Amino acid sequence: TSPLVTLTEDLYEKILDMAPVGEDFYFLTKTALLQSSYNTGAINRIGDNPGKTQLISYGSSVILWSKGTRQPVQLFDYAAPKLTTLYTPRAALQSLRRMGTLLVDIESGVSVNAFDLESGEFRQLYTGAGLQDALLANDGAAYVAKSDATNPPAPLIRVDMGTGETTPVPVAGNVAFGLSAHENGVYGICVQESGEAKRTFIFKFDTETKQTGTAAVFNGEYADAFTYLYYPALYTNIGQTVGQHTIRSINLSDNKNVIFNRSASMPSKISRNAERTVILNRDGSISWYEPGRPNVLADWYLTKAGQWFEF
Repeated sequence: TSPLVTLTEDLYEKILDMAPVGEDFYFLTKTALLQSSYNTGAINRIGDNPGKTQLISYGSSVILWSKGTRQPVQLFDYAAPKLTTLYTPRAALQSLRRMGTLLVDIESGVSVNAFDLESGEFRQLYTGAGLQDALLANDGAAYVAKSDATNPPAPLIRVDMGTGETTPVPVAGNVAFGLSAHENGVYGICVQESGEAKRTFIFKFDTETKQTGTAAVFNGEYADAFTYLYYPALYTNIGQTVGQHTIRSINLSDNKNVIFNRSASMPSKISRNAERTVILNRDGSISWYEPGRPNVLADWYLTKAGQWFEF
């Protein structure tokens, strides 16, 4: 079987990350940044990849970074073309997300920081231990998901951006992660242990009413679960069974679930625009869907020659 493995690696280029851009999507490979869509299948090579593993859309530019490293976060303006270093992390980057004109990162699970894309200001928002995820909400606060084993003893905390005041959010569980936000709603995943029993649930916190609710509950622990919100659809990989790689969308308006049919390897990320949902698989392939429909439209690999191959 080893010649087949070598052949596959020689034939196909692994997709590392992806992000929506208008009606298309960006795709990042080891060597290049590409723009493509399901409708046309055409591939536009935007530029070279300067050794990064992740990307974020930002207007007519792309923000490039590498998870688990101290490599600088860079802005690639492909119209120029010009590559600009925004800042260099002080510790290994665990996560990075864009919230408007702010980049919010977690470094080595101990600090939450914000970088202003307009002013270039970098500031530390929160330090602690066991930090899992962070985002900014519309109430002028950062929400930080963490382990409840660290102070304050809560899996989700609110950090006031102005005063720095820290307040526990009433979510009952041992560790929270996988945060998403829309308007006054902060959503996330929480694992709760009670004796031998474990459950994983998706929570919602309303930043206006301060009320907490539950969108879905699953038996068992899903420590590597994620969420992706394209309101009102909340996508997650919670609930897979042995031998199956389940992806589901939960409609937050009516709580209806759609479970996507899968024919490729384990899913690692979901992205979405108005016309298409695309899933990045761990083997570097992608799977296309119509929003809200469970059937696979196509599974694509990218060939070394820079063309899509459907399987």
